[in-house]
Amino acid sequence: MELRADIYAEVHKGLRAALTEILVDAGRLDVEDSDAVSDFNERLRSVAELLESHADYEDSYFHPLLDGTDDDLVKAFEDSHRELDAELSSAVEAYGSLADAEAEQALALGRQAYYRLAAFIGAYFVHISNEELEIMPRMQSRRSDAEIMEAVITLRANIPPVKMARFLAVMIPAMNVQERVAMFGGMKVAAPPEVLQKNCDLARTVSDDADWQDLSERVGL
Repeated sequence: MELRADIYAEVHKGLRAALTEILVDAGRLDVEDSDAVSDFNERLRSVAELLESHADYEDSYFHPLLDGTDDDLVKAFEDSHRELDAELSSAVEAYGSLADAEAEQALALGRQAYYRLAAFIGAYFVHISNEELEIMPRMQSRRSDAEIMEAVITLRANIPPVKMARFLAVMIPAMNVQERVAMFGGMKVAAPPEVLQKNCDLARTVSDDADWQDLSERVGL
């Protein structure tokens, strides 16, 4: 089976990993510890910002690769983005309310916040799975790999470096070695040396020693 260009594989792996980790930590959160709640809220808002940006990027850069016969499908997914944004905002707000909660209310509010977050993540995982199984095959049937990758390259060029680093920080540990080699091999060929070095430093930070050593040896970093 031919491996086609795919706009979702690496970023969706990273987002799934980030959301799974934050849901586990949400379940373990001491809602009576104000510092722990503050730290968790900061992480949750950071992940939420990545999800919102990702949806915007899909709408702006990838959905135009489809054609007029896909308008209903595209509209359904863009409507889903807006619905999920509202659910995510509700979960973020629920955790934000813990900052000012009285001690006797914190446990009950924390449980409801957890349920909201878990419900959002469950719905989000279904959504991105549907993108992979419905949108991506349509796109591959209408566009060449070169056209798909051109859209990916255009998007990456328009993401601010600080935000790109945040995406890579969740993507790199979640990718398999072949995906990491393809990504960094491409950077080695096309990226300015200073950009490659920054991303290598980031990869070293977010990877365990064995993974970084393997990547470095395979790509010659």
